[in-house]
Amino acid sequence: MSRELIKKADKIINKIRMPDRHSFFQLEKFLIGKECTCQAQLWQITREISTRREAIESLETQIDETQDSLELIDISIERVKTINESLKDELDIRESKINMRKAQRNQDLLIKSIEKTKEKIKYTLEEINFLVQAHEDLSKTEEMKPFDDVKSQKEYWNQKLLEEFNLSVLLSNPLNPDLVKTILALDDASPVKHHVVNILEQTRKSMIEKKKSLIGKNKEKLPVKNTESNFEPTV
Repeated sequence: MSRELIKKADKIINKIRMPDRHSFFQLEKFLIGKECTCQAQLWQITREISTRREAIESLETQIDETQDSLELIDISIERVKTINESLKDELDIRESKINMRKAQRNQDLLIKSIEKTKEKIKYTLEEINFLVQAHEDLSKTEEMKPFDDVKSQKEYWNQKLLEEFNLSVLLSNPLNPDLVKTILALDDASPVKHHVVNILEQTRKSMIEKKKSLIGKNKEKLPVKNTESNFEPTV
């Protein structure tokens, strides 16, 4: 492998810090901002914080396991050193040296693994910090309510389904029957259900008018039958 190429690669890597996490823009716009109500955003933030909190616990356990592995390697290295003092056979000595080098390489890999895991924890904490701040800011507008709060759920689904329906109409996509069925399953007082029912009714009337118009045009195109006989009377 070209050393010059590696130098160039290292220069690019070290030029700018590339954290192993979502960008704050992603968190704001796509994880939080995609939710259509304040309550939904608060719930989503809570989910994201919970996921990252669990990730940190897992990473901390991973560090503990790796440190135990390092201690075991230290023990094996000490044993090899002790054995080396009593070895006289040349092949045994060579084998012992190889085992020592392998143990030291594994030791280096585990140390780097711990460093990377600690860095991952740091990046995860950066995300948590951003999410906690976002939660606090939103809570100034509206305190988070329980997930099964009926009023909040009605507001969320009304807004979410309305957005999906309007987007489908704007893009001239065929209406998804499941989406329409879901909307019609809402309470009659739901604004989105009222909106969709009106559109469906208008569509139905429009189809009837088009059908009547088509039938009328077809009648006009039909040939007129001649009712007079073309046969002359015989004498």
